[in-house]
Amino acid sequence: MGIYTRTGDSGESGTLKGDRLRKDHPVFHVEGMFDALMVAVGTARFESCEENDPVRGDIAFTVQRDLMLLAACVSGEDDRYLAALRLSPERMEKLVDSAVPVPLTAFVIPGSSRRELAFHHARVTCRELERWLVSYPPAASRPGVMRYVNRLSDLLFALAVGESPPGTLATDHR
Repeated sequence: MGIYTRTGDSGESGTLKGDRLRKDHPVFHVEGMFDALMVAVGTARFESCEENDPVRGDIAFTVQRDLMLLAACVSGEDDRYLAALRLSPERMEKLVDSAVPVPLTAFVIPGSSRRELAFHHARVTCRELERWLVSYPPAASRPGVMRYVNRLSDLLFALAVGESPPGTLATDHR
């Protein structure tokens, strides 16, 4: 059997709950953003592994696995997937604090390395997912999903900032 099913040829697709909906339904925009974020985090993971940074690579892989669970939670409208998450918002906060131990006093201008850019791209994609989640009531009503994604964008920012060499991190905004 191939990967094609032909069930989407009419412009509809199925959700984890089994509903058949038009492909432009908001749930598929949300699912597409989860997919885009998984790819963006995968790029950051690849860059981390290429640079022999297994810690960031392991964090990114864990995030990718969690994103699959969060996507299933939203698509299936089933909070049971949240129990299997490997990174809690509290754990992400600790990782953020260890990656950026001092407060930033200037705007960050991305572009000092490919790995830094990969984490910033993942962060921007995460923020876009967050906007879609807020606008989709079945997702917005799941505080565990919203909290995870919000904290994840903080973590991705911290991982990106942690990649910036001294002197390239930011420009004073005054």
